[in-house]
Amino acid sequence: MGEPSVVTGPIAGRALVGAALAAIICAGALLARADQPAGVLNGQIYKIGNVQVPMPVGNWVLGEHQNMTNNMQAEIAEEALYSFAGSRFRAALFVYTPITASRTTYAGRRPAGWDTLAQCKGGDYYFVQADANYLGSDQDCIVVDHYSLWTDLANYLRRSRVELPSMFITVTFRLADRVNMETATYYLNPDIAGIPRSKNPQWQANDWNLKNIAKYPEKAGFIDVVKIWAQVWHDNMVKGYHDGLPDAFADSLPLPNDRPSERGQRSEQ
Repeated sequence: MGEPSVVTGPIAGRALVGAALAAIICAGALLARADQPAGVLNGQIYKIGNVQVPMPVGNWVLGEHQNMTNNMQAEIAEEALYSFAGSRFRAALFVYTPITASRTTYAGRRPAGWDTLAQCKGGDYYFVQADANYLGSDQDCIVVDHYSLWTDLANYLRRSRVELPSMFITVTFRLADRVNMETATYYLNPDIAGIPRSKNPQWQANDWNLKNIAKYPEKAGFIDVVKIWAQVWHDNMVKGYHDGLPDAFADSLPLPNDRPSERGQRSEQ
């Protein structure tokens, strides 16, 4: 597999190993297809398919991507972008969206729509806000959760001599209607914010476990900051989903793990 490269224009095709997102398309498994260019980064907008994905300030590089086709005959792009803070891994962004519309309809009249995202139904997560969650129709949801470091990224970081994150705090935005769909997940490295690592790697005893986190005010406070960031950034996600961000879009809101003194607030510059 090739190494990540700086994204400055049309993306060169690469294979994305493994599906990190839980956005499952309606009624069927995904079938891998040959890679094709899928997106373009222009300033703070990553344009892919019919959506604009707002990019937080900072340098972002392409990880890998693959195109797939579901059994509703829609071609799906799955993209991974990475961001670094000096020699440390700052964040990842996974985007999952169709680049061609489904040609399957209900009774030949209208698009079949998309399955719901399981996380949007609630459960053992730090935060879920589901403003809409209708099967085959409107979906608008935010989920704050955690995710462990996955093997392919860990191997790349080791080869690059970059310190490995022990845990990611994730923010997933799910937007859909009868025709289009987008699932975008930001993976945030809390080490960048100076949050101490858990001394116990076993999940049941881990500081980040939802059952334990209240004992660790610094981690609980960080989750609160992530929730606020997600709710503020949501407005950009909705505008981008409807292709409504201006070409000169710029938002100085830092990622929640960027600078402790500014987390959750836009820069006054």
